[in-house]
Amino acid sequence: MDRDIDDYALIGDMRSAALIGRDAAIDWLCWPRFDSPALFLRLLDSHRGGSCTLEAEGLRPRERRYLPRTNILETTLSLPAGELTVTDLMPVRGRGDAGPEDIGPDSEAAGVLMRHFRCDRGRADFTLRVAPSFDWGRAETSFHLHGTHGAAAHHGDQALSVLASAPLVVEGGACLARFSLRAGEEAWIVLAPTPTLPSLPEGGAMAWLAETRAYWEEWTGALRCGGEFHEMVERSALCLKLLCYAPSGGIVAAPTLGLPEGWRGGRNWDYRYTWVRDASFTVSAFLSLGHSHEAAELLRFLDTVDGNSDGLRVLYGIERDVPPEQSLDHLRGWRGIRPVLIGNEAEEQLQLDIYGNVLIALDLFVQKLGAEGLGERMRAHLPRLITRLADKVMRCWHVPDRGIWEMRKPDLHHFHSKAMCWVTLDRAVKLAEQVGPAERIPDWCRVRDEIRAEYEERGWDAKRGAYTQAYGEPALDGSFPRLLLFGAVDPLSERSARTLAAIDRELGVGPLIYRYRTDDGLPGQEATFAACAFWMVGALAARGELDNARQRFRALMHYSNDLGLFSEEITADGIAMGNFPQAFTHMTVITIALLLERAAQEMERHNPPPFGRRPVEEAVQGQPTGEGTTDTPRQAGCEAQPANGES
Repeated sequence: MDRDIDDYALIGDMRSAALIGRDAAIDWLCWPRFDSPALFLRLLDSHRGGSCTLEAEGLRPRERRYLPRTNILETTLSLPAGELTVTDLMPVRGRGDAGPEDIGPDSEAAGVLMRHFRCDRGRADFTLRVAPSFDWGRAETSFHLHGTHGAAAHHGDQALSVLASAPLVVEGGACLARFSLRAGEEAWIVLAPTPTLPSLPEGGAMAWLAETRAYWEEWTGALRCGGEFHEMVERSALCLKLLCYAPSGGIVAAPTLGLPEGWRGGRNWDYRYTWVRDASFTVSAFLSLGHSHEAAELLRFLDTVDGNSDGLRVLYGIERDVPPEQSLDHLRGWRGIRPVLIGNEAEEQLQLDIYGNVLIALDLFVQKLGAEGLGERMRAHLPRLITRLADKVMRCWHVPDRGIWEMRKPDLHHFHSKAMCWVTLDRAVKLAEQVGPAERIPDWCRVRDEIRAEYEERGWDAKRGAYTQAYGEPALDGSFPRLLLFGAVDPLSERSARTLAAIDRELGVGPLIYRYRTDDGLPGQEATFAACAFWMVGALAARGELDNARQRFRALMHYSNDLGLFSEEITADGIAMGNFPQAFTHMTVITIALLLERAAQEMERHNPPPFGRRPVEEAVQGQPTGEGTTDTPRQAGCEAQPANGES
């Protein structure tokens, strides 16, 4: 049977990533890049899909963990005559930092996957089977031995080579290494996506383990996080780092594709690309933790892939265009749930919220490091970038769009999109006050206030007693709570309170929240959306309900797997669904955990609402509260405007 989606651990090298089960089987690996065809894909087809597995009679998983402050996985297995520890990593080492003008990857990757075996007790007799699936499982595999300890196979542009400390044999479409270890003895195997055998570093394969551990410990040591949830924040940050594609600076939404969002098919998307929204959220999370390099790298990525266009695409390939969406009909899918889709047709949708997300991240970057932290090239481009994004919203804010959830039905005037248009212009004004172009501020202020007046009037449904998903539509939307965190809606208003209560009542299942319960143009019904549940926690904290918020956050922690990894969605009975692990979820974990910690500190000092009407990015950074207590957040570039009358 197919494993649970969250049965897996993640390892990687910021170029690609592998999923490893509790029994140390590698069931997923797209190589040499996140968006390459999968070499191991048993995750999506337990019969046709290849894997790298340990075989031994009576083998049972015992425990697993990441080595502290790293992305190096350690799995302990019980055997009839002993105990075996498997250590898995994709080797990296630090590249060094040339200062603010330094751009590019902060690491160098060996481009291999290393598996180290140590017998801890008794005797460990086992076979390691390497069986790739070329051309998405449609091509036959034929290995050829290279001496006693090496073998390689290839098909078209795909290849896999194996180098082991034990002799190798070829059996059908697989390469096998048989090990017999006694207590204290060690062995290893190295895989590479090349037709030639990998070369070991000076000092042998174990040198990779030492330098990789040193890289991750140094990176994690620079994180600024503490408080009750620091362990979850640290693991989420390490997960997000693995989802960065170092060569270009892009950030993938997840390392997987085709994992279903519900028990019926049709919602099985390919997430191995850079969504502007997800990546911007991730950048904000990194900045809040004190890591600015990843933020600067995403800005480099956006400037490279779309520096001269009129607006932004919803998503980009990590180095090339997103391929057309197509179904791999020969694959049965996880637990038989089809279709298995590669590519993504959401690329050309109009989603107006993405502009605000980019400027939130950019504003936070400038708050933290000043414009000089961007480097000379980006600093010179900054006024043009701000103007390009703000002017796109100036032209388009009044038109319907597809919304944050990429529904596959006609466009609507989505409340979330309109509010994020307000955020776009609000942050553009703040940035222009510091870096230019100052002459555009009056126009941006004027349209910003027009947008807010409209969505306060048209987005409020007096009959429902709530802000609804779209103008004239009665459905609620789980994205609403995040708007309270950015100042787009007054968190302390009666309207906000009534909308949050309605969302909890109609979209909530315990601490979990569905993103919507309306027809989205797709078959079946999806599970709850993890990020929405964390946004609700943040909204409660924004309203000063800190005890309630912390209690809900603690409850949500139980929905991660044993290693602290979250999926995209969670069923009402706690089963992980959707692509895994998910950047969207983990960046929200970080943001809300830091918010709760900061709010608790402010409550101890002042005992007011945690951050009142300040946007969450200011609260997390500990910016001054400002004077007065108006009914709306302070708006940059002009006096705060009174809120519309409450229903």
